[in-house]
Amino acid sequence: YDAENLYLAVRTPGEKLTADGTDSTICWDDAIELYVSPGRTRSKVAHWIVNSRGRVYSELNQKSGWKAPGFQSVSKVSGGVWTLEAKIPFASLGVKAPADGEVWELNFCRTVTFPKVVYTSFGPSSGSYLAGLVPVRFDSGAPAYAVRLNGNLNTGHIEFGAASPKCVLSGKLRPDGSPEQPVAAGGKFRDFGDTGTLDLAVKSGSNTLYQAEWAFR
Repeated sequence: YDAENLYLAVRTPGEKLTADGTDSTICWDDAIELYVSPGRTRSKVAHWIVNSRGRVYSELNQKSGWKAPGFQSVSKVSGGVWTLEAKIPFASLGVKAPADGEVWELNFCRTVTFPKVVYTSFGPSSGSYLAGLVPVRFDSGAPAYAVRLNGNLNTGHIEFGAASPKCVLSGKLRPDGSPEQPVAAGGKFRDFGDTGTLDLAVKSGSNTLYQAEWAFR
């Protein structure tokens, strides 16, 4: 982010993408969804849905017909990877650029249609992407990081990749009826049961960059 805009980018597998929707029906495509809510009150929740053809649907506080002035997005599919980049002017949300330490709530989501419909998101979403908004603290000095997950909590198989050289990934896998297991980068877990919770955190020194609890059932 800078003094005028918030910049978001998503890279996701991009093979056999469905992109037939227009306007509100884009949500039935392979889609990337962005939720941005300034502050912690959720009095203003901006929402965009974008398909791989670059078609965009937007709404504010779950009301259609809203367009964010100056919003721009670019979708590109190459080598089996779909990349979306978006620019969101702070002025389009009616706010100024956040100060260091200010906390907003965000969620980034990806709907997959092939070979079956799967819903994934940055924040733990129980039946609704909107429910998965997580607090994000703005820090101009924070390092970039990524949490790489392979597998699926609901299939009893998951692997964790490194966050970044300057960050530490940690957490606990708590299957119901079984002892909890510590989570770290490089950890691999199999056959851990059908229900429970996963706590994840990414830290840089004493700063917590990401923290969320995921339920699986």
